[in-house]
Formats: sequence, C-alpha cells, structure tokens
Amino acid sequence: MPMHRRTFLGMALAAAAAGTLAACSPAANEEHPIVVIGAGIAGLSAARRLVQAGRRVIVLEARDRIGGRVWTSDTWADLPVDLGASWIHGTRGNPLTALAREAGAETVETDGDSISYFRSDGAEMTDAEATLLEDTQTRLTDGLASFAATSGPDATVLAVATATLGLSQLSGEDRERADYALTELELEYAGSISRLSARSYDADDALGGPDVLFPGGFGRLIAHIARGLDVRTATTVTAVRRDARGVDVITSNGVVRASRVVVTLPLGVLQHGDVAFEPPLPDRTRAAIAALGTGVLDKCFLRFPEVFWPQTDWIGTLSDTDHPGAWNQWVDLSRAAGQPLLLGFSAATVAQRLESLTDADVVMDALRRLRTVFGNVPDPIAAQVTRWASDPFSRGSYSFWAEGAPGSCRADLAAPVDDLLHFAGEATHERFASTVHGAYESGIRAAQEILG
Repeated sequence: MPMHRRTFLGMALAAAAAGTLAACSPAANEEHPIVVIGAGIAGLSAARRLVQAGRRVIVLEARDRIGGRVWTSDTWADLPVDLGASWIHGTRGNPLTALAREAGAETVETDGDSISYFRSDGAEMTDAEATLLEDTQTRLTDGLASFAATSGPDATVLAVATATLGLSQLSGEDRERADYALTELELEYAGSISRLSARSYDADDALGGPDVLFPGGFGRLIAHIARGLDVRTATTVTAVRRDARGVDVITSNGVVRASRVVVTLPLGVLQHGDVAFEPPLPDRTRAAIAALGTGVLDKCFLRFPEVFWPQTDWIGTLSDTDHPGAWNQWVDLSRAAGQPLLLGFSAATVAQRLESLTDADVVMDALRRLRTVFGNVPDPIAAQVTRWASDPFSRGSYSFWAEGAPGSCRADLAAPVDDLLHFAGEATHERFASTVHGAYESGIRAAQEILG
C-alpha cells in the first residue's frame, strides 16, 4: 500500500525533554558558543532547546535557506509544494502535531486505503485483480517476516523475495504484480531492494493516527522552530577540528571556535566525506556511517488544467516488465491544494536514472505512464522535479537499513565523541529513523546530552 511510516507506542521524549529543560540553568560563562552544523529540523530543534536553556548557539547552514530536507518551494506563488518531507506520519503522540498547532499550520488527512489500481495496459483493475495484487504483497511481507524470525546471516530483500515469490519463474501479469510489490518497498524505504536488509528493513517503530499533509507547506513548522535563532546561511562547513579545549569549525566564511558542536549532517554527506573530522572519528562512528544506507526518493509535481484522474488519494499503476518501478505510485493533491495537482514518485535506482535526465525529459517519462493509463492526458501547465541524490548538501533523501547493518549502528552514530561532538539527524534515531519526527527528537536528544 502507499507510503506509510511505521506505527509505534508513543513518544515521551519530547515531553520529558521539555520538563528537563525547564530545570536547567545557563552554563557558567562559556567562552565560546555551541555550534550546530545544519539548519534542518534536527539542527533547529537542538538549537531551540539549547537557547531555551540559556546557551549561546550559532547554527551554520550551507544552503541559502533553512529546513534541509524539509523544503517548501515557493516557485509557484499561488501553490506551495513540499519538495522534501510532506507528511506528518501518524499524529498521535507526535511532537510535530503540537508544533503544527503552535505554528498555526493547516493540515489535511490522506488515507492509504483510498487507492485506485491500474494494470500496465491502462485498464482499471477489477476487484479480483486488485485482490491478486494484495495477495502478492502479503506473500512478500509474510516471507520477509518469516526470514527476519530466523537466525543466521542477513540477506537482501531481493534475495528473499526471489525465493518467496519465485521471481525467476514469473512472467506477464504475475511478474508485474511482484515488481509492484517490490517497488512499493523501495518507495517506502528509499533503498534499492538489492541493498535493503531483509531482516531489518522495517525495524523502526511508527506512530498511530492518520497521515496529514500541509496545504501551506511543511516550511511553516521550520520557520516556527527557527524563530529567534542565530542561523547563518550560505556557510559551508569543510572541516571540524577538535582539541582538549574545544572545536574549530572551518567554514567557507572563516573559522568559528565552539565549546561543543552538534553535527546534523545527512548520512549521505558523512558517507561522501564532504566534511573532514580531525582527528578522525572513532572506529564505531565510522563503521556505523559505512553500514547504513542512504536512499533516494524523488518527486515530480504536475499541474494540470483539470482533474482527469479518479478522486482517490492514491493511484497505483503496474509497470510492464520492461520498465519495472517506473511511476508506480501517485498521490492526488488536488483536495489539499485546491487545484489540479498530481505528485508522482520515483525511488532507488529508478530515481537515480531519472536524475540524469532534464526536467522536461522526466516530465515526458511520467506523462507516458499517465497517458497509458488515462488516454488523452493534456500537457501540464507547470511542473517541478526533485533530485535529492544529486544535491551536494544531502546526497540522498533519508537513511535505510542496509543488508548486514548491525542493530547498534544508529546508536553508535548518535554516540558523543570526546564530549565535544554530538550527532543528530534522522539516521541517528534508534526507533524513528527516516522520519521528520525522528530527526526532530534526535536534535532534542543531542541538546540534552550537552545540558546533562
């Protein structure tokens, strides 16, 4: 089914952090400020908590905007769209729900069960055909669950699916259904099935309650959290040098001396080595960085002169076997946007292939699929396309559990270094990785380590 984040029992950390902060007193005459690297939601939540506790904080951001992988585009003056994170995935106990209320941000629910399915030839599925697809999805997830319950070495989702579904023997519509079920996992977790861990791909928890979108954009929350903070944009960090007395943060605009540093660099940036750490990070930190995967989930927003698609929240389309994984899922944003707007997704290797194309070619690729399904589809009046893997300040969309990644690697990545470096970001959250609320809580946790 469409991209659901996992459900979980509750979230006491935010409330506990707020209570602890109220009891904290400012540090005694710190000579240098605390520096937060990155003005995404993890960095901003850390900075906000530290400032609330009376600390002096500087936030350094390489981009010319705040928000990181939360990015509300204002390219269309009458229609903001979220190029990065879009949903609060589960509103019950979610700290973002309260933030949305504080920020006065309107929300609109989407229903994962409100979906129309179409065959690869464009015909809408009958109830019997939809049942066959759902049976394939169930067989896949049951097979992965059975594997996860066994002992022994890890394997990829693709390897387990090959055995569970008998991929090598499938053809025609049977193979198309299997490809759709596998692509659905890539769209959910952003990692290729050839790298996703069959044992741990779904190891994280999730929230109860509905998924909600922001008609006015997720950026309303970012602006709310950042209010009053000292954020310095267009400042690229190139090195972090620590010694016994503090840390020098080397940037494109000079050196900033810090008493402590909160590092919220995305996992993809850490993996690429864009920022040098001197002396090198501990072995367990570097091993965790290498073990996890950085996935890619890209978007293609298409504005049309009129709605021609069914009025369900989601549209699922099977691809023919020559183009597996291409434009399998769409979300109808016309209700939230108040205008005819479709959003198509691409993930993993398909997204990486599309990122090498021009925007016009990506749009034509998406239109070919829509025209197969809906016939004489008009040209869009406007489009926006993302390329998160190509973004040098993110190098991907969010982290995933890669084959063989040890269960301790997120905690290892989050562990402070020499009581000087504190790591935050969605990849560091042990229970809610790959989510905005996980990133938000990780920033609070890093702030609490400093204040503790």
